[in-house]
Amino acid sequence: MKKGKLLLNWQKEPVGVHLGNNNVFWLKDQKTYSYSNQQMLALFYQENGLQGANLSYANLYGVDLTGANLYGADLTGANLYDASLTGANLRGANLRGAVLSYANLYGAVLSGANLEGADLRYANLHGFHHDENTIWPVGFDKSRLSS
Repeated sequence: MKKGKLLLNWQKEPVGVHLGNNNVFWLKDQKTYSYSNQQMLALFYQENGLQGANLSYANLYGVDLTGANLYGADLTGANLYDASLTGANLRGANLRGAVLSYANLYGAVLSGANLEGADLRYANLHGFHHDENTIWPVGFDKSRLSS
């Protein structure tokens, strides 16, 4: 990302300014924060989305990825606690061992996603899409699923 670039969230609304070295000035609270490369990649709108991105073991606690394209992304062991993945495309994504507690997956597409070992406690699993290729955690109660 280029220094001085206006940063957009995944709904393409301006939220901050890139100050260089992964530092961001947030417009909402007028403060500067520092992020890892993986957090920068996930937090802000990318023209090519996050298709195939390596976000393994990234700390994405509470991040807003509403509508993000995470097709085939590697989110192995990622912390997505309380994240908004509403309407996100997670088709074929690897979420093995990811923490998705309290995450909002409403309208997300998880067809062919690997959720083996993922923590789905208290996640909103209403209205999301899956198929016969979706891999669930061992012992997962599929009665929690509704479309």
